[in-house]
Amino acid sequence: MPKPMIIHDPVHKTVILSELEQMLVNTRQVQRLRKIQQLGLADVVYAGANHTRFEHSIGTMHTASIIANALGLEPDEVQKVRIAGLLHDVGHSALSHAVEGVLKRNTKYQPVIDGKKVIKHESFTKSIIKNKFPNEKNICRHVEAEFGVDAHKFFDEIAKMATGDAHSLERPYLGHIISGDIDADRIDFLLRDSYHTGVSLGLIDVDQIVQSLTIKDKRI
Repeated sequence: MPKPMIIHDPVHKTVILSELEQMLVNTRQVQRLRKIQQLGLADVVYAGANHTRFEHSIGTMHTASIIANALGLEPDEVQKVRIAGLLHDVGHSALSHAVEGVLKRNTKYQPVIDGKKVIKHESFTKSIIKNKFPNEKNICRHVEAEFGVDAHKFFDEIAKMATGDAHSLERPYLGHIISGDIDADRIDFLLRDSYHTGVSLGLIDVDQIVQSLTIKDKRI
């Protein structure tokens, strides 16, 4: 049994990662997020806003499990939403959303995925999750052993959960935890951005919000 990986986060304090989460964190797709600032060029004005998409991804993963446990989800569901939270921003380019505006104005620079030009990071994220992680042998073996499903099928579901494609899921609430009206992504970036910018606008009562959530007709 490998030693648990512990990350000390300024917002959520101690975050413990499962073996599969450790494998995913150590991939270059996730590690590159350490070099992508969460708020793009905001640190020009807010000097402390130099936090990264990596930190936010760890925080979203942690927050997703808080929501999932509060909703009474099964352990395998909790692990899935944690992974979706961890990977939900892997498609972000340098300078985050600022680049999307550049691509929108300059179509000749727009990347092509499956024959279509795309500018949104969700499209890149979905492609990376579906096409990269299932081909990592150690990750593939672990997924098949723990969940009893083909790794491509597993990460196809994770990709939908991570990118707001909840309507195509058998259990839409899994996607809503990451991308919904009230979700782990928003909760973490409100707390994290407030912490690093010194702006109190995003300081929210997470416990009160989470405890008010319920599942009805497979939706949150």
